[in-house]
Amino acid sequence: MTTEATTATTERRVVVGVDGSACATRALEFAAKEAAHSGALLHVVCVFHELPVSGGVVLPMGISDESANAIVSIALRRAEELEPSIVTKGEALLAGPGPGLVEVSEGATALVVGSRGHNQVTGIFVGSVSEYVFHHATCTTIVVR
Repeated sequence: MTTEATTATTERRVVVGVDGSACATRALEFAAKEAAHSGALLHVVCVFHELPVSGGVVLPMGISDESANAIVSIALRRAEELEPSIVTKGEALLAGPGPGLVEVSEGATALVVGSRGHNQVTGIFVGSVSEYVFHHATCTTIVVR
C-alpha cells in the first residue's frame, strides 16, 4: 500500500455538508466541535448540481456555483469563530448532493449532514441527501436535526 493510500484510510477529517439552511448550520456547529475534540481537519463541502434538459439548456437545481462558494466561505468563517483552533478547508462541488458527499467523505473520520436542506422542493426530485449518505457513506455518518 502506498503512503497516499494509507493516509486516505487513516485521515483525521470531519466532512460537513452545508447548503445555507438552518439545519446545515447546526450540522456545521456540531462538526466544528467534533473536529476540535478529535483534532481533525474540518472539511466544509457545499454540493450543487444542475439538471440538463433538451436543447443544451441547463436547469439549476438548488444553488448555483457562485452561491455554493459563498455558502462555503460563510461556513468556514462561522466554524473558525466557533472553534478557532481547528484547521479548515472548504469546497464547492458540482455533483449530485448525496453521491458527492459520499465521495468526498471517503477515508474521513465522519460525515455530518443536516436532516433537512435548504431546498426541500429539490428533495422531492432527488430524494433525501441525509438518507442517501446514511446508507452509502463508508465512514461514521451523523445526521443533525
